[in-house]
Amino acid sequence: MNNDEKLEKMEGEQERILSFPSWFMEKIKGAVKRRTWEAGGDFNAKLRGDDHTERLEHLRKLFGNFLTFLYPNKYLAFYARLAKLLDEITSLSEGRIDLSSNSVLDFHRDPEVVVAMVKSLLKKGTSGDRSGDFRNAQGQAYEDPLDIYLSTLEVEEVMLFNNGTIANAAVLQGILSLFRNLEEAPCIIMDPRDHTSLQKPIRDSKLPDNKIITPSLADHNNIDKLKELISKHENGVLILESVYSAEGDILGDGDKQAVKELLELANQKSFIVIIDESHAIGVHNPDLMSEWGLNHLVHFKTASGSKGTGGGASFLTINGEGSDHVARIFKLIEPFTFTSTLHGSAIAHDRKVFEIMQDERGERGSQCIANAEYLRNRLKSRDFDIESKEGSAIVFIPVGFSEAAFEFTEILKKRGVIGSAFVAHATPLDKGGVRLSIPAKLTQTQLDFIFEAIMESVQEFMKTLLAKEGNTLESLRSNQHVVRFNDEAFQDPKAKVRQEPLHYVDPNFILIYERWHNKEGEESITGYQDYLRKCLGNILDIDPKNGARIHQALSAGLSKGLPGELVGAVTINVVHRIFGNQVPII
Repeated sequence: MNNDEKLEKMEGEQERILSFPSWFMEKIKGAVKRRTWEAGGDFNAKLRGDDHTERLEHLRKLFGNFLTFLYPNKYLAFYARLAKLLDEITSLSEGRIDLSSNSVLDFHRDPEVVVAMVKSLLKKGTSGDRSGDFRNAQGQAYEDPLDIYLSTLEVEEVMLFNNGTIANAAVLQGILSLFRNLEEAPCIIMDPRDHTSLQKPIRDSKLPDNKIITPSLADHNNIDKLKELISKHENGVLILESVYSAEGDILGDGDKQAVKELLELANQKSFIVIIDESHAIGVHNPDLMSEWGLNHLVHFKTASGSKGTGGGASFLTINGEGSDHVARIFKLIEPFTFTSTLHGSAIAHDRKVFEIMQDERGERGSQCIANAEYLRNRLKSRDFDIESKEGSAIVFIPVGFSEAAFEFTEILKKRGVIGSAFVAHATPLDKGGVRLSIPAKLTQTQLDFIFEAIMESVQEFMKTLLAKEGNTLESLRSNQHVVRFNDEAFQDPKAKVRQEPLHYVDPNFILIYERWHNKEGEESITGYQDYLRKCLGNILDIDPKNGARIHQALSAGLSKGLPGELVGAVTINVVHRIFGNQVPII
């Protein structure tokens, strides 16, 4: 590399150094000067100087025999087998596939992660509990170094919290605490679908002059509208999610260049940028802003530990020149000072998770995304109007009004698939539905099972609705005289002021119901029956006596039109509970 190339590289690196807006740093400097402990840092270290030596010694005696017998290699093998068994017991053997959990990467039961947590607990117990701003004898809030967060997430400072709601409250209250009145407060620009934990702290906050800040809302995921709003102000705060939690929309619909231009404009206009990475961490490697190489344009990132990382710490990261000063002020606000520090096992959990993520190079997250895309494509093949969401592990099925969404969720559960009902205000009023968080571990057979369960649930849902007196396909389309599940007439006063009619049930459901119905009005879906025959064929090969008996009973049931939950209630139960791993699922 010649001198010119070196100079060009240095200039490029300098351009990537993120700076906080001058108006924000002036507020931070002023706040720092007002603190009497400015030069100290470890002002209360002696107050909490307890190394819990006696407790650790007690733990060593208590677990001595356990360590000798199982720990660590035998315990690792034992837990790996236990985790596999638990997975079979809680999922397939019960005829249920749980897609309501956000822990789609399966780190919550990964043997290496659990063993790392056990090691930490055996070594340190649950010692170290203290308020977030109190320090131990070494002047630290945590005994374990937090470098793994800084290196993995590519940031300069990190603050840990017990959940993502508190992390979001911390960053927003930290910023708002710097202002005395509404006139000097910055403009806050948000997406209307930003998580409630991002919206509520702003709507509930009051400045010292007793006035409330009202954020400016752009159209959902509309980059051009966001740019337009930012251009009207000299400074402000931009708050977005990288992956929107309800429907799985990727920021900017996955257009990296458009998002980059938006964040560059925000920085040029002296905006602070906050990105909630809760549904991106782990699914993307390690999160979306890092994967896209845009960390140099983001001042704060937050994430919940209950999502991709599978149960570790929730965190707030700080990036940019002066991050240490920002962190010192933010550690004085209520969400941090009144939050107990996490156990060392949570940090051990995250350390191991991040190590695995680095070793696997995002393999699990990529599999989540691929599984979700496979299911979307199968649903599209049956006329489901589902948007392509490249890079998302969430499949959202729009159903209609809240009551319809809850009813469909229950019907789907009977078919062996557990989803999460999402309704207003998380979605538009008449766009409630079921969110399916797609794990990496699902097989194609399981994905096909989910698909067929959804299709049969649509049929049952529509039949139940049409059975109500006065309901017809035409009335459902036009939304006239729609009788709901609780027999109350459908009336919505807000419908009069909306430009578009509000549909109790999504029109797409009506289309699917019509297209997949035969002349006699019975379901034409045969996927469940084909699936049963494949499974029963394997049973016959291994155990002809029992297999023939079950086959005879189920054949009689199928000829009478028994519903498809037989797959969940009988077939999978038989295959996994009675025959175990001897019977392969085709």
